[in-house]
This record gives sequence, C-alpha cells and structure tokens, in this order.
Amino acid sequence: MFYISKITPFFFILGIIDLLVGIFLKITHHDYIYYGLVFVFGFIASIIIGAMYQIIPNSQQEKLPYEYFSYINFSFAFLTSLFLILQNYKIASLVFFLLTVFFSIHMSLIVRNVKPITVRFLIASLFYMVLSSAVFLASSYGEISKQAAIHTFTIGTMINAVFGVEFAWIPMFYMQTADFKKGNIVFILNQLITIFALISFGFFSYNMILPVVLSEIAVSLLFISLMISTIKKGKSLIGIPYTVKFFLAGLFFLVGGLVIAMFITILKNPMLIDLHVSFMVLGFGVFTITGGMLHLTPRILWNMVYIKKAQQGKQVPQVNMVIPKNKAETFFRLLMICFIAGIFLEGIGFLYGWTAYFITLIGYYLYFSFKLFKFLV
Repeated sequence: MFYISKITPFFFILGIIDLLVGIFLKITHHDYIYYGLVFVFGFIASIIIGAMYQIIPNSQQEKLPYEYFSYINFSFAFLTSLFLILQNYKIASLVFFLLTVFFSIHMSLIVRNVKPITVRFLIASLFYMVLSSAVFLASSYGEISKQAAIHTFTIGTMINAVFGVEFAWIPMFYMQTADFKKGNIVFILNQLITIFALISFGFFSYNMILPVVLSEIAVSLLFISLMISTIKKGKSLIGIPYTVKFFLAGLFFLVGGLVIAMFITILKNPMLIDLHVSFMVLGFGVFTITGGMLHLTPRILWNMVYIKKAQQGKQVPQVNMVIPKNKAETFFRLLMICFIAGIFLEGIGFLYGWTAYFITLIGYYLYFSFKLFKFLV
C-alpha cells in the first residue's frame, strides 16, 4: 500500500455501531424510515467514507494532504449518527451535508488520474453522496420525501462504490484482468439509470420507478456475469476466497432486493418495503461490507505496525494470517443461515427472527476485533 489511512478503522467502528443500532431499531420500532436512515446515512455512509480514505489515495499513488481534515470529517460522521438515532433530522442532515462537502473537497485534492474505471465509479459515488446529502437536507424541511434521499444514496453512492471496488479487487485476487469494455458499459448504464431513478423518486411515481428497477436488475446481472467470468479464469488455482464469497452473496442479495422493489412498484404494496430494506442493507450491504473490511482492515493495521520492521528485514507476522480462514468461512455460512432465516421469519411477520443475525454479527465482529487487537500488540 502506498498510503495508509489511520482514520479508516475509526469510520469502520462507527459504521458497525450504526449497523447494530439499526438492526435493534428494526426489531423494536418497525419504522422503516427511522431505521433506514440510520442504516444508510449512518452505517453505509461511514463505511464507504472510511474505505474511500484508504482506496482513493492509493488509486492515485498519492499521500493525502491535510490529514487532520479526516478527523474533522469523522466528528461530523459521529454527530450525524448521533442525531439520526435521536431523530433530529434537521441537524443530522445539515451535519451530513457538511461532511460530504468537506470530504469531497478533501478527496478532490489528490484525484488526478480518472482513466481507471474504479476511479470513475468512485468519483460518481462521491458526486451522488453530496447530492444525496442535499436531498436529505431538503427532505428534513418537507421539500421532498426522505425515500428520495435514501435512494439517491443507495443507487447513486452505494452501488457505484461497490461496483467500482469489486471491479478492481475481484480480478486482483485472481491475478486476472476484467473485461474493461463491458466494465465501461456497466459504468455508463449505471449512471443513466441513476439519473432516471432520481427523477422518478422525485415525482415518486410507481410507473416511472418500475423501468428504473428493471434496468438496474439487468445492469446488476451484467456486472455479476462479468465478475463470475473473471472468477472462472482463476478458480482452479485458488478456489473462491472468503472475501469473494461475501462479495458474490452481496451481489445476489442486491438482485433479490431489486426484485422485491419490482413487486412493490407492480403491486403498489408498501408492505414489502421492510423486506426490500432487509435485502438491500442486511443482505447486499452487510455481506459486501463485511467482505471488504475483512480484507482491508488487517492490511491497514499491518502497514501501520509492521511495515518499517519488514523493510528493515526483521521477522514479522504475515498479514493473511491475521483473520483465520476457517473462522471467516464459518462466519460466512452462519451469517448466511441467519439471514435466510431472518428473511423467512420477517416474511411471515416475525421481526424478532433477526435476533440470531444480530447476535451472530456482534459475536463475530467482537472475535475479529480481538484477533486484530492481538495482532497489534
């Protein structure tokens, strides 16, 4: 790694706390706007910003200037989470708007090379992050629906960020090159879909939303086929690493969430919204982000603690030994079982079915945190 972001682990911790709080609110409050805002502008936003602080400078082979700005932005993220939980959306949206503006300015100081597809995905993600914060701010004053703010972020920021990172990382794991021509098609189509999605949610017309959902399903399937074709080239050598398993599961849950969105628009049935959120956040979001954190966090900490010793020729632990592979594989399988059970039980109206999923996340996140702490000391 060319650059090590010391603030990234703190954003990850904040995001995990927001995730657990959001699940608790989902189980106990049953208000999808309330827990949806905590999930999106707390959990997912914190993780994406933290990851970008590590990924974007390295994509440019540049050290991030004025690093103290990252700590200011972390304080904005913390305050956003706090006021979201307190349901003070006017302050939360204002602070989040300041966070996205300052963060985007900070990133713009180092972005020079925009040719790589991953960088273009991340720039688009940044743009929609700022736009979503402006929509969230407007929604807090009743100018537009909060669902428009949520979907501006999930479609514009989250999907662009995930596609961009996975387009770089999955081929990297297999030492393969992805199909850049198809990657460009996915990028262009996804931006067009996002623009139409913003318009349709602005008017909140089911007839306008349906074509957007169908188009996003098609683009997601195209991206999945692109990643699977890359995996097939190198699968015989290394199998499927647990990080890739988390990524693939997340992508399939993305399609599942979009299919439910399709039924919501066709049936005009808002009763399915809770299930849609579960697929998009607890499926797509959690599996994708967990896979990313299990790969990225040990490498950040290893470089912080051991890189100088390694350069001096001293014996240091291997970074790929920090997270035991068998434990990560068990976590993946157990989380998958708990997710499927949670979806089934929610489908029959029993939200407490997410309790096992909640406990599994707490248990394994604490376990991996302990392993990382032992690694540091």
